[in-house]
Amino acid sequence: MSSHLLPHNFLLQEQYVFVHDAILEACLCGNTAIPVCEFRAIYYNISRLDPQTNSSQIKDEFQTLNIVTPRVRPEDCSVGLLPRNHDKNRSMDVLSSHKQPAAFIVTQHPLPNTVADFWRLVFDYNCSSIVEFISADIDEDIINRIFRICNMARFIGWPAYRDTPLSKRSILQLVRRLAKWQEQYDGGDGRTVVHC
Repeated sequence: MSSHLLPHNFLLQEQYVFVHDAILEACLCGNTAIPVCEFRAIYYNISRLDPQTNSSQIKDEFQTLNIVTPRVRPEDCSVGLLPRNHDKNRSMDVLSSHKQPAAFIVTQHPLPNTVADFWRLVFDYNCSSIVEFISADIDEDIINRIFRICNMARFIGWPAYRDTPLSKRSILQLVRRLAKWQEQYDGGDGRTVVHC
């Protein structure tokens, strides 16, 4: 084996941790993927209570997931728990995409007293795109605005009363536009903030 091929055989520490966690979860949880077309029926079945155990399959899976999920240490979120930040604590998740880890930050629309914090999040996490899901009575489903550091897309084709967007084509068009912008702006390495 030539020495110039060796670096490709080694994983980074984060990759080893991910592979370990993925294998552990697969061993403990099994295959829990559910095809969308079968979701309703399967969800109904796994939610039913077993009279002998007084439990359900979904509850058992949730308990297993709690076992394999690392606990958040208080020091990891101590600043957010300070009294001065209680009114700023909003729902926020960092999600991976198929191309990169931590590609999306999902949060709620900023409140009047959290606007500065929202823009701090955009700056601190090097976000190059912002997607705002809103309901509006406008002819187009997508409105783009390009700011100095990021592209902002307002997706208005997803009314608040619906679980899914009005048009599959519109949401796919949004994803394509974002991918194109990310590639042009930062080679696809930036994050996207999604809020509603």
